[in-house]
Amino acid sequence: MYSLYHPIIRDLSRAREQMLTTDKELTGHVNIGFISSIAQGVLSNVLQEFVTGHPKVTVTAAEGYSAILSDWVAADMLDAAIINKPRRPMGLQSEHLIDEDLVLVTGKKFKKQLPKHIPLKMLESMDLTLPTRHHGLRSIIDGLASTMDITLTPRIETDSIATILQLVSTTQFVTILPRLTISHRNERSQFKTYPIISPKLIRQVVCITHPRRPLNASSAAFLNILKKHLEKNYEQS
Repeated sequence: MYSLYHPIIRDLSRAREQMLTTDKELTGHVNIGFISSIAQGVLSNVLQEFVTGHPKVTVTAAEGYSAILSDWVAADMLDAAIINKPRRPMGLQSEHLIDEDLVLVTGKKFKKQLPKHIPLKMLESMDLTLPTRHHGLRSIIDGLASTMDITLTPRIETDSIATILQLVSTTQFVTILPRLTISHRNERSQFKTYPIISPKLIRQVVCITHPRRPLNASSAAFLNILKKHLEKNYEQS
């Protein structure tokens, strides 16, 4: 009985909260998940703006892989999550946020002369560091490379974006990352980015929610601020 009625009671509670807070100061809790590249790109600025404008709302921001975050949304452990668009339907509600280029990233001290646009096949002969195959970005990169019969073999694999960037900034290693990842980092001057062609690498970022669990007013307000920052940062990058 409890397992049957609990989702209904929870939905009624959330609906009541939305009606009560429409014209009043927001309260409650926001529980959102992020893939690491989005978290590192805009999350800090989003949090600062949100908590300043809504001081009575608490926020939990979780970071993880797209597949894990999807499971957490399905299990009601997260209100929503920002992930790479999955290749297969998940049974969750999905809202498109941005299409973002993946670019070649080198350090400023990288010695090899490169063209303005990098054919993906050229990376087969370069010292690559990439996320592991557990990471959503790696799935996108490998999937698009396979369509051109290109095999990328990184010498170093790690899911820590910060570690990848630190390695690239101080060595002759190169990487492939979303442009947003470094577009507003303080140390951006340490890197150079090059568009990749043949094929062009693009990832789609979406916001997923559960179709039977409407967002509370606070979570909806948080996501609106997030969308604004994503659009602004992508335009600037």
